[in-house]
Amino acid sequence: MVKVSGETVIAKISGETVVAKISGETIIGKISGEVVQISGQVVKVSGETVIAKISGNTVIGKVSGETVVTSVSGNVVTAKVSGETVTIQTPTMLKTGPVRTLISASGGVVLHSGAIKAAVVKALTDNSGIVLVGGSGDRPWYESVGSAQGLILAAGEAQSKDVNDFSAIYVVAQVSGDKVCFEGVN
Repeated sequence: MVKVSGETVIAKISGETVVAKISGETIIGKISGEVVQISGQVVKVSGETVIAKISGNTVIGKVSGETVVTSVSGNVVTAKVSGETVTIQTPTMLKTGPVRTLISASGGVVLHSGAIKAAVVKALTDNSGIVLVGGSGDRPWYESVGSAQGLILAAGEAQSKDVNDFSAIYVVAQVSGDKVCFEGVN
């Protein structure tokens, strides 16, 4: 029996049961290809498939030098287990476009075009009304305060979106002539 950072670890090696509590989670397992349970998820080690949850994200992959692929905060993380490097890709380019003058017609207009990983859309501070942001498959519209579709941006407000192209974002104004600015990362 051992204590690590205040947590109890009880273990026997060579196929015997390992019982541990790490960060409040109980781990019960056997070494060398036997089933391990972490927070109720089944995990097999030594080249077997891993299905587990880490901070609410599902991890499916292989262990013992095999690749594990998961998604954390919208970014794909590819890692190797057993002391190898974990790589998280960070954006390498900031993209912007001209200030966009909006119309009030239902469905709005496409924001811009170009490949990105995430975008921020901001309603200009001197706008007369609200701006609604939606997607290409569910376009925004405005008829009245109680009859509208899309995320509402008041003058000066901004919203970020994880999308792969500016063209996935549509915007419409309550008052024609109101404007938005935007930027994206790739």
